[in-house]
Amino acid sequence: LALQDEIALEYNRAAVGQTLRVLIDGRDKDGGLYSGRTGQNKLVHVAATDRDIGEFRMVKIERAEPYAMVGTLKSKGETI
Repeated sequence: LALQDEIALEYNRAAVGQTLRVLIDGRDKDGGLYSGRTGQNKLVHVAATDRDIGEFRMVKIERAEPYAMVGTLKSKGETI
């Protein structure tokens, strides 16, 4: 499992700094952030609102963890 964590973290770190299209699907388990999935089915946590659920949003990836990434929403009018 440690090797898998290392591989997953390395993959996710490659996305840090990128802006990815994410489908916001609801609150994460802790309830503080919302979660969504990229087109590659990678989990992303982001501060969002209930209005974002079911919407594709552009998210700048700020931090990588082994099984998820954490990012910030780009405003709807903001370019990549």
